[in-house]
Amino acid sequence: MFFPEIPIELPRQGLIIENDDGLRFGVWVMPDNERPGRIESYLSQFGPGIDDTLWQWLKEHCLTARGKVQAPFKEAHFDKAVIYSWLAVQDEPGEQLHIAIKKGLLRPRSPVADPFVNWFRKLFDV
Repeated sequence: MFFPEIPIELPRQGLIIENDDGLRFGVWVMPDNERPGRIESYLSQFGPGIDDTLWQWLKEHCLTARGKVQAPFKEAHFDKAVIYSWLAVQDEPGEQLHIAIKKGLLRPRSPVADPFVNWFRKLFDV
């Protein structure tokens, strides 16, 4: 169960290696193996997008909340604050991320999702 050939730099398409025993090991660093962020950073790309008035308003709201009234979330959690704010004002408010995907509030069927989906399918042979 040893994987001796793990590269220092992660490939853009994600890492999948197989050892001599035929076991596979995969690494995907959210959001896209290049930019810093979290799963919420990645999934926020599947929301209504930059042209949506509500999405833009919520981004501004989170910036204002942090800057003017000292909302305690860390700058590194900005994408998380925005996506959960957006989910908080949907019908039904406050869905979890996986439910939001199932209900179509977040739409991961897009070219943005393809690299992760391809990596996942290859790693798990689905």
